[in-house]
Amino acid sequence: MARRMNRKMFYVAPFAIDGEPMGIGEVLLPSLSLDRIVSFQKLVEDHGGNFRVSLEGSLNHIEVKLTSASGAGLGAFYANGQLATSAMYLRGDEPEVEEQLIHMFLASLRNLRLVQECQSTLLPFENITKIKNRPIHFVVPIPDPRVSETDEELIYEVAAHFAAAFLCSERD
Repeated sequence: MARRMNRKMFYVAPFAIDGEPMGIGEVLLPSLSLDRIVSFQKLVEDHGGNFRVSLEGSLNHIEVKLTSASGAGLGAFYANGQLATSAMYLRGDEPEVEEQLIHMFLASLRNLRLVQECQSTLLPFENITKIKNRPIHFVVPIPDPRVSETDEELIYEVAAHFAAAFLCSERD
């Protein structure tokens, strides 16, 4: 059974691959598909807080990876095995856990060769540490010519619904 939604919105903070912020927006749950949110709630319930799984049906070439604890998580989305998007989810439950996760997220992004090749500052993505809005979905599309534009758009939609399921469901 799907969890009850205890929040009606979350923030989204997209970043470009060079580490520059692209603004902060609000995502209202009524703007998303409840069926998709419920399917991702079930995915998390079925697989726990740490998994990498392929989606079902026509989305079977899309994989979702989650590593989470204490209301915070790192996510990744793959198309045909290629990393397409990196994400972080923070509910605001445990600031100490979130701080550790932010440092892990920053290190993983900064270690990407593509980020190193196009970073626009000495410390790309540093603005992530300054954003205090919660709950929030940080998202970084990873450009890869092996990922089609159609799959990039699909993952954008999947990532938003997954974020809603993770950030807005009743807590454990």
